[in-house]
Amino acid sequence: MRYRLDPVIIHEGWQSGYAQMIDLALSRTSPENITIWTLRFLPGHPMLARTLHGKAAEHLFAGKFVAGVGDRKRRYRPEVRLEIYRFLIERIRRHYA
Repeated sequence: MRYRLDPVIIHEGWQSGYAQMIDLALSRTSPENITIWTLRFLPGHPMLARTLHGKAAEHLFAGKFVAGVGDRKRRYRPEVRLEIYRFLIERIRRHYA
């Protein structure tokens, strides 16, 4: 069994929400592999999200992103991704100590 956290999206209360999800899932199962990817998107996706979801999509694309190299995708800034990965990995490791 494999868990795939993809995409991990920063939102209000993201740490609490992901911690609860991880704790619940890993208290009931033991995956062989866990994959983590953060939100990434092509330049036109924010406009598409705003068209489909209006102001509800605004916060998803606010100022935390940088352009990717080679694939044109935008990603959270490296320091933001590092914060996300550190938090999630630490939470997962609590279940394997």
